[in-house]
Amino acid sequence: MNDIQQLAAALGNRDWKWWDSCSFRRLTFEDGPDRRDGGALHGTVHPFDQHPDVAMAPGVREFIEAASPQAIGRLCEQLARAASHLQECAHVIGQERPDPMRTSRAYADAMAFLVEIGKVPEAHSMAHKYCASRIYESLIEQDKE
Repeated sequence: MNDIQQLAAALGNRDWKWWDSCSFRRLTFEDGPDRRDGGALHGTVHPFDQHPDVAMAPGVREFIEAASPQAIGRLCEQLARAASHLQECAHVIGQERPDPMRTSRAYADAMAFLVEIGKVPEAHSMAHKYCASRIYESLIEQDKE
């Protein structure tokens, strides 16, 4: 995800649209300095050998390659998993008397997911796991009282 994010930022996080008038298609940025007909991507013919090709703005080729259907599918899967973790956390936290075991499990699952997608360094995650286990132990003690 970070690759696609960086490539999108390098392109200015701008939107583009396909233009298809005059019997040929071209991809045009909606705004910015390259906002001209076919500024993102357009067909061309090399004058020296009459070979057809596509011309594109810097960074467009890399972005298109990185935003493959497989990469977008992975992003959608990550988004669905993140939504599931948020839903579980909201359910656990929203209970009148949260179950300590479910609270710890929801926290551990959320942290593992954040580590997996590179949003929390592994060492930081280990510190959180230690803190979570200490919190869990104190909740168990409170329940015994």
